[in-house]
Amino acid sequence: MLDGDLTEGGRDLCKLLAVIVLYKTLPCESPAVNTLLGFLAKLQTGQDNIRVLLYDNTPGTKDRGPLPAGVEYESTGHNAGLAVAYNRALEIAQLHSCSWLLLLDQDTALPCDFIGSLLGQIGEYEGDSSVAAIVPMVRSGCIVVSPKRVGFFGLNALPESYHGIQETEVTSINSGSVIRCDFVRSIGGFNRSFWLDYLDHWLFRQVYATGRKAAIWKTTIEHNLSVQDYRSNIWIERYRSILAGESTFITTYKPKAQIPFYLLRLLVRWVRLMFQGQPSLARLTFATIVKIAFHPTRSLEDSCYEPNVYQR
Repeated sequence: MLDGDLTEGGRDLCKLLAVIVLYKTLPCESPAVNTLLGFLAKLQTGQDNIRVLLYDNTPGTKDRGPLPAGVEYESTGHNAGLAVAYNRALEIAQLHSCSWLLLLDQDTALPCDFIGSLLGQIGEYEGDSSVAAIVPMVRSGCIVVSPKRVGFFGLNALPESYHGIQETEVTSINSGSVIRCDFVRSIGGFNRSFWLDYLDHWLFRQVYATGRKAAIWKTTIEHNLSVQDYRSNIWIERYRSILAGESTFITTYKPKAQIPFYLLRLLVRWVRLMFQGQPSLARLTFATIVKIAFHPTRSLEDSCYEPNVYQR
């Protein structure tokens, strides 16, 4: 389809808005920007069906460089997080009558058949209102990090051969996910309480809590998931943000029966961090254990924590 137009059987495909969130990275340095715009440049017709928003969370002013037609650029001057960026994309999607949002992080590399495969998936599921999200398989190095099946005791891996509509609850990372705009509007937009971390968990929890479903499509993208290894890739402010989103999500949106098991996981993590020589992270973990133990129903306001940290 990259060599043709964006029609299927003479019918225009539904419009798509791709939003790429940048942080301390020029558009020309982003794998997601370069691969996506490279694909779009090859399209002969139908470019108006796909729009792109580059949402820059880099503090201060910057030189964005030249951008092609159909690409909008907005800068906040500070790190506003993901929820604000996605809600702005939702507004722009409505202005241009776009039916779907493609969420991308700056460091996600897209395969050469990504656009053609994605448009085919949208064409397949557009008429099925039960499907609120379409997600690819996501690798970080040699590890498949997304999607995952949601279980009572945590997340479970899915075989790479899995695809199609998922009847049981799954969750996926934001980057690479395609979300139906009217569904997000029906739940009040992206929850700003999860300004950066655990927004993806919250979103897919809403998909299944409202009786909708996600579909997995047969494509694989590469994404650098920087928080896989606490020992080498994370620092205290970043971990504080992750922990705030994680604890709020589990104590607010998951069954209350899961809270004791979550406390046990935190306790194991605290011990591991102590043995790994990470006393600052261990102290934050223990403080969270104490807070949840004494206040198991946390306010969502506790997760509205916006430090100057990187996206994951």
